[in-house]
Amino acid sequence: MITSFYKYKMSNNFFNKNCPYFVEGKCKSNLCRYKYHIKCNKNVACVNLECCYGHSISQNMRRLFKEIIDEHKNPEYEKSKNKCFYSINCFNVNCNKEHLVLPEAMQFINHIIKESISYENANSLYNIQFKNKSPVIEPLNELIDSKLKNDLLNLTEIDEEPGTPIKNDREDLKSNLLQELMVAQNNINVLSKKIYNKDIEIQGLLNERKYLESKIYQNRAKVHQLTMNIMNLGSF
Repeated sequence: MITSFYKYKMSNNFFNKNCPYFVEGKCKSNLCRYKYHIKCNKNVACVNLECCYGHSISQNMRRLFKEIIDEHKNPEYEKSKNKCFYSINCFNVNCNKEHLVLPEAMQFINHIIKESISYENANSLYNIQFKNKSPVIEPLNELIDSKLKNDLLNLTEIDEEPGTPIKNDREDLKSNLLQELMVAQNNINVLSKKIYNKDIEIQGLLNERKYLESKIYQNRAKVHQLTMNIMNLGSF
């Protein structure tokens, strides 16, 4: 009786609108007070940032995917009569249909979705892979330990004549720090690219494994059918 009353009470407290959490792919509760949970047919390929239907990714991620679509669009897609339903995230390695984005871009999108990479990291990876931009790093004053930072501050507060030993030491220190910073920044860039490439290799191997497993299944089914045919022939 209490359960029935609770359900009745909940049914009369629904908000008569699309669930804003479902739009971002975050609503999984059966007790959600929003009435409508309608999935967007385009899902991850939806570039309408005002779309009020459900998606499996956040609006920020869809914004990033829209940028990828705009910058890596397949020129053959629009006029094609053989379009894939999964226009930007087809996981079928043997798909012979046309996709909205070029293969490298789709491979990147699939990697982001499959590994559930956050928007921030996905955006950083995209800048590294496709725009050759270094990742955002912390400001210099956050990378220097407190004692060294105080030493730098003390040096900058001294008003000395140009060419004095103190000024020269300060310039040398700044130059060395900037060189170390550039080396560290470059290392981040190189290592991030290596990690991304390894992830892509792993994904490719997993896809190849699935393909090979499907071929094994097909051949097993064929062996079974042929065996049955031979047995039936033997029964005459």
